[in-house]
Formats: sequence, structure tokens, C-alpha cells
Amino acid sequence: MSKNRIVFLFSCIFLLLFLIFRVSYQPGSDNDLSRLGGIIAIARYNELNIDRTVQLATDDKVRNDEKYYSSKPPLLNVILGKTIRLAFLLYKPALLDNDVAIYRVSTMLAVVFPLCGIYVLFYILISSSLNISSVRSVFFSLFLVLGTLLFAYSRYLTNHVLEAFIQLSVFILLLKGFEGNGAKKTVLLGFLLSVLLALDITYGIIAIPVTVIYLWIRERARFIKFLPFLCAGLIPVVVFHFILSYMQFGILFPPQLFPEKYLSYEGSKWVGTLTGMLALNESLIIRIFNYSFGTYGFFLYQPLLILPFLVREDWKDLLFKYITVILLVYMLFNAVMQADYGGSSYGPRRFLPLIPLFYFYVVKEVHSFRKDRKWRILAVTLFIVNFLFSFLGYVNTWGNWDFFMNYSSNKRLYFPLLFTIRDVLSSYKLDWIFTWMY
Repeated sequence: MSKNRIVFLFSCIFLLLFLIFRVSYQPGSDNDLSRLGGIIAIARYNELNIDRTVQLATDDKVRNDEKYYSSKPPLLNVILGKTIRLAFLLYKPALLDNDVAIYRVSTMLAVVFPLCGIYVLFYILISSSLNISSVRSVFFSLFLVLGTLLFAYSRYLTNHVLEAFIQLSVFILLLKGFEGNGAKKTVLLGFLLSVLLALDITYGIIAIPVTVIYLWIRERARFIKFLPFLCAGLIPVVVFHFILSYMQFGILFPPQLFPEKYLSYEGSKWVGTLTGMLALNESLIIRIFNYSFGTYGFFLYQPLLILPFLVREDWKDLLFKYITVILLVYMLFNAVMQADYGGSSYGPRRFLPLIPLFYFYVVKEVHSFRKDRKWRILAVTLFIVNFLFSFLGYVNTWGNWDFFMNYSSNKRLYFPLLFTIRDVLSSYKLDWIFTWMY
């Protein structure tokens, strides 16, 4: 075995073991508490409602016909619940009564393994497409999973890392093109897009039409030929997702669109007098700014991803235009529909699927550098800042921001990044630096 393969294999083993041992033993927020409840209900009781689970205490739940359900898209919960139920029954049935075991195994399946998959896919992508040496490919790929916001969400049960793995797979498929086995590749593309929709319907309804438009532009002569194969890959998972949704809520659409029926239970924070970040009533312009460069700014928390926008050659790349359109449309969609910026999370967690895509162009530009000293200094600086901001999210992924919103004398000062910096500094008795934040 060559030295390069040994280095890559060792890095894979290191990454997998490191991430497994760092998985949290319990949920960090109502978000993953809700998802855990849905998984436990399937694994332990073989039912969709969470009434018999302690996770019923989560705020992220929906009520229908006097039963409560996880507010998260059901397909991932069902797949994880069924998988864990089968595995535990075969190995040790008593584990089905252990919430910690179910949470940790669910996180490994939905987060750790996809994150390692991202590492492997990205390594192969840049080493083959950009002709980067094995050692440099290992470094850039490790930075993607340990130096970006993907790392911040590597310990907790979410759908976003798995989304990022699927979106990266779509990107690679589009990059490689459809020459040879075009029908099979198009079916695979449809399947991957359907999984995106089932994991996060708000992201999927943006990514799917933009991808179809991209396919039409690039493969215009063969688009009509490809369309039936795309639908063949797309329809099965989408139909299954809507069947599960209907089984739970009696409707095909997300129940959050009908808060007065599904979210108006006693103690609900979603209707009536809103508190905390839900009570924010900022203008559309402010929301767009906060999603791009402000309190939850994609480019604030990931400044390294600004780099490709400084290079004119990238603007001419059709794939770069493709991911930029997804980003811009998704930002606008969230600004209109999602006033709370993503709950108590650190940074723009909903935008995690786009990080590997823009990072590919970062690596492309850094690899093609240029002996311009100022350019190199800028790149190194952005790498360092990007890592520091992502590490802050790793140590404080879910902050109790609602507490500050409810009890701070300045309720409009809502900035998780600064709060997190203050919390880290407090461990060194330096939090007085940010006392002005209260």
C-alpha cells in the first residue's frame, strides 16, 4: 500500500473515532429533543406519536387529534427508528429502554457517518478534479469537517450534516456530467434531490427547481430525454414522505403552515403572545442582512467562503452560479418565512448543505495561488478566523438565546456569536470585556 493511501486511511480512522467519542450523551436543545422523541416512539413503541416518551416535554412538537408528534420531517425519524429497533433487538433488546443509547446511535448514523462521508467524497473530488496532492487533499478535506460549521454540529442529532452529504453528492454528479450512463445518473440525481426534500422540505423546494433549471441549461438538447428518468428517481421518496406526513397530520403540507390547528396546544410558544426570538419583528431588509452578514450571517460565521466571490473567473462558472442562486433564493425564502433565524442554534445551521460546495471553490482558488503575498495573507487569515468561529460553535452549539431575549434590558441585541465569545471568555474570568452586552 502506498504512503499516500496509508495517510488517507489513517486520517479516516482518526476522524471516525474522534467524532464517535465526541458525540453528546443527551440532546442540546428542543430541536434535537423533538427528533429524538420521534425516533424513540418508532424504535420503542412502533408508533409515530411521542405521547409515551419523556421527549414530549419539547417545545418543538405538533398536536393532531389529541396526540403529539415531533415537528421534524418524519422520514428520517422513521428510518432511524426502524434501523435502531432492528439492531437493538438483534444485539441487546434492553437498549431500547435506554434513551442515551438511542440518541448516540442516532447521531452516529445521521451525523458522524455522513460527516466522514463528506470527508471521503471531498478528498476524492479535489484530488481528482483539481489534481491536488494526497497530503494537501487530506488537509483541505479535514478542514472542511473540522474547521467549518459542519464541525459545530458534529456532536448533536440534526438533519443538516446529512443534507450536506447529499447536496455534495448532487454537486459531484453535476460536476462530472452525464456522459455515459446518462439515464442512470439522472435517476440517481432525482433520488438524491428527493432525499433533500424529505430531510428538509424548506431546502428541498429551493434546491430541486434550481437543479432542474441548471440541468435544462446544461443539457438542453437532452433535457426532455432526461426528464422522465429524473422523475423516476424523484417520485418514490417524495411520495413516501407525504404519506408519512398524512398519516401523522391528515394533510400533505407541513403542519407549521397551519399554526392555529396544529400548534395551539396548551403551553405552546408558537401562538398567542410570542416571546424571545420568536417575538422579533424585523423588516425584510434587516432579515436578509442578518442571514448574509449579520447576527446569523452565512458569511460572518464562515468568512472563508467569501473568497470565491473575489475571483472573477468563478463568476463565469455555471456550477458556481448554480450554488450561488440556491444560496440567494434560500436566503430570501428564509428572510420571508423564518423570522427566528434557526432557533437557539449557533450560526446559520439551515445553510450547512451549501458549505462544502462553496468550499470547493475556496480550495480551487487557494490551490491555484498565485504568488501574490497579500492574497496569501488574506487566505490564511480567513482560514484561521473560520476555524475559530466554527470551534466556538462546537463548544456552544445550542445557546439559551431566548433567555437573553426575554430578560435582557436590550431585547434587540441578539447576537449568538458575541454571547458565545463571552461564555468562552468567562471560563478565564475575562467575560467583563463584554459586560456591555447586557
